[in-house]
Amino acid sequence: MKTLLSFLIFPLILACSGEERIAAPPDRFTDFMNKYFTGYSYQYKDTSARGNQNYGEQYGLLKIKKNDLTQGEMINIYEKLQKDGWRLVESNNKNYFHFCYGEDLSLNILFPITKNDRTPSGAPLNYDDTSFWYMSIYKSTTKIAECNQNEGDFIDFTKL
Repeated sequence: MKTLLSFLIFPLILACSGEERIAAPPDRFTDFMNKYFTGYSYQYKDTSARGNQNYGEQYGLLKIKKNDLTQGEMINIYEKLQKDGWRLVESNNKNYFHFCYGEDLSLNILFPITKNDRTPSGAPLNYDDTSFWYMSIYKSTTKIAECNQNEGDFIDFTKL
C-alpha cells in the first residue's frame, strides 16, 4: 500500500516542483549606465508595459543614492548627455530634467526635494523615498510629443 501511495504522490510532487518560475528581468540599461554613471551603484526595476503597444513601453526605473551622486556631478552627466545627442526638452533647473533622444526615447531625471512635487508643466511627482535620484527611461513605439518638438519650442518654466 505504501508503494502504491508513493507512486501516486511522487508525480504530484514533481508536477509542483517543475512549475515554471519567472526569473528577474535582465538589466537592459547596463550600457547606458556604464556610459553615463560609471562607478555609481544603482538599483534597477523593470517597469515594462505589457499592454497596448500603441502607448509605448516604459522600460526601466533606475535609482542612485543622493549621498553617492552629488548635484555637481550630475551637471557633468547632463552635459555629457547633451554632447551625445540627448536634447533637454523640459526642466525647472533645480530637480527635474527631461531629455529626449530622437523622437521616441525619453529620459526623466528627478532629484526629489519633497515627497510630493510637480514637473514644470504641472504633472504630479510622488516619491516614497527622497534619498535617491530617480531616472526613468521610456521608449515609445510611436513619436513622443515632447521629443517631436522643434528645439526652439523648449519652454523654461522657471522664467515664466
